[in-house]
Amino acid sequence: MLGGGGKWRGGVRNDYLIYTESLSRLAMSNSIRKKKTFVASDVGVPQGGLISPLLSNLVLHELDLYMERRIRERELLSQGASPTVSNPAYRKINNLVRRCAEKKDRSELRIALRLRRRTRATFPNPQHSMLKYVRYADD
Repeated sequence: MLGGGGKWRGGVRNDYLIYTESLSRLAMSNSIRKKKTFVASDVGVPQGGLISPLLSNLVLHELDLYMERRIRERELLSQGASPTVSNPAYRKINNLVRRCAEKKDRSELRIALRLRRRTRATFPNPQHSMLKYVRYADD
């Protein structure tokens, strides 16, 4: 890699300059090795390359900023709203279950319990909106 005794140019040894230039060319090249020859490609960045995570961060930075703005907007709109709303039908069925249990009417209690199991107690509140953003890049 770095040989000893390289010539100096502008305060830097030539072999160091050649080494760093070849590293940068290697990082930016997208070549495919077929048998014992390299076939150069003009498109993209090689997967697993040194520069790939840096380029993805540069490109995705704008998306990060946009998503942060959208999350802030939604938080302001849904400020103070409950995330769920109770279901009035569930409340009615629950009252029916209580009345049947007090009367000790087993057949109606069984039917009411089955109906209560199929009915949702709460629904998502349309006034409360939650937005989560996760960016994961594995290179």
